[in-house]
Amino acid sequence: MIISKYTCIVPIGNTQYFLNTFNSALIELDGETFQKITAVMGGEDVDEVFSAQEKGLLCSEGFLIEPEEDLRRILAVKMGYHFSKYKSTTVLKIDIGVTDKCNFVCPYCFENGNKNSDNFPMGKYTQTEFFSEIRSYISDCAKSGTKEVQVVWYGGEPSLELEFICFANKKLLQDSLKYGFKYSNIIITNGYALEEKFIKVLETQNVSYVQITLDGLKDTHNSRRNTLPKADSFNAILKNIDLLIAKSVEVVIRINIDSTNYTEIPQLLFFLHSRFGSDVVGRLLFVSFGRVFGSVSSLGHFDYESVYHDVYTTAAKLGLISPNFEETEVGAFCGAETSNSDIVVDFKGNIYKCWNDIFDEPLSVGNIYHDKGVDNIDKKTRTEMFYLEELSLDNINGGECLTCEFIKYCGGLCPYNRKLIVEGKEENIFHTQKCKDIVRKRISTHIEAYLCNL
Repeated sequence: MIISKYTCIVPIGNTQYFLNTFNSALIELDGETFQKITAVMGGEDVDEVFSAQEKGLLCSEGFLIEPEEDLRRILAVKMGYHFSKYKSTTVLKIDIGVTDKCNFVCPYCFENGNKNSDNFPMGKYTQTEFFSEIRSYISDCAKSGTKEVQVVWYGGEPSLELEFICFANKKLLQDSLKYGFKYSNIIITNGYALEEKFIKVLETQNVSYVQITLDGLKDTHNSRRNTLPKADSFNAILKNIDLLIAKSVEVVIRINIDSTNYTEIPQLLFFLHSRFGSDVVGRLLFVSFGRVFGSVSSLGHFDYESVYHDVYTTAAKLGLISPNFEETEVGAFCGAETSNSDIVVDFKGNIYKCWNDIFDEPLSVGNIYHDKGVDNIDKKTRTEMFYLEELSLDNINGGECLTCEFIKYCGGLCPYNRKLIVEGKEENIFHTQKCKDIVRKRISTHIEAYLCNL
């Protein structure tokens, strides 16, 4: 028997843990067992090092295996990934950019700070046509076997089109009863222009959660999340979060981290815990973190992990995150690298593979309107195949991701991140396997947070 390749030793403080990266089994090691495992991983014979009892435990948790078992695991990973890329699914996800306008001018936004702060909604006729096509697309999918529809409303700034969103949600809920599918939606907003009259409506419209960004305490947030003219967006957003929570609408506060604000994030977490209280935190209020990329202030992947460790463990201790270190099944990271029915669509009906491409019409791969043909079939095919094949884990990093012991924890990065690496806009962390050091740090962070909350 051998130690599976899907294992790693994780140091947490003065204690060593042994993790099975295929099934998430975790064993705390005493000094003697640590030395034995290190010896076997260095090539010593299993039977000479471990007692029968130790071998039994390690076998039962999948650490000790027959040599061919790792080959079966690699094959299972590859099959799962390929199946996910091309399988039909009963769950349909549609990301809808309802407007390209925004009332904020954030320097790191992928839309490069749209400085037009006025609200120019779609013409009502165009809006009606657009929604008619969306409903037709969903009903066609439902007739073909879709059992669940998830819509993400974003932009631009979707709160500038809340009247339309509430109208659309109402109609889609009616359609869900008619065609027999489950309907839910998420709203990704800066939270500044939410109005109480709309929040009252959203309370009844199967909103899974509202994601709102706060990037620091008042002064830092207001300097980054700019309004025109400048205003105190920080306190306005907090008041709107109060309104959402009062209606039992779950709020996820997204914190975008770069080199200009990372030192302040732990203070922000303590502030949120104190401001909203333990009866709300972990029940209706949560946080998530994101690395700002594509900006002059962006942290590299490796540097970000050190920051992530501090903020994640702090958030977990405060109850703002429910920590876990469970592995996930290997599959397509998102709809961008699949051929399923999931779409990203803007309010003009243009369809994209990735929501980072939205509103950049040359990157569209079609249009939802039935009467609009594709202008350039070759361009459409090239764009789709770029995401589906060239950025595939079969090709990125020479295909090594699918045989890596950390693939169930890493996922190979999102396709857009892979795209930035291919285009030379992000550090190639696959080079010299620096990515493995990064995922080891992420695993260590999640295990530490989990253990602190036992």
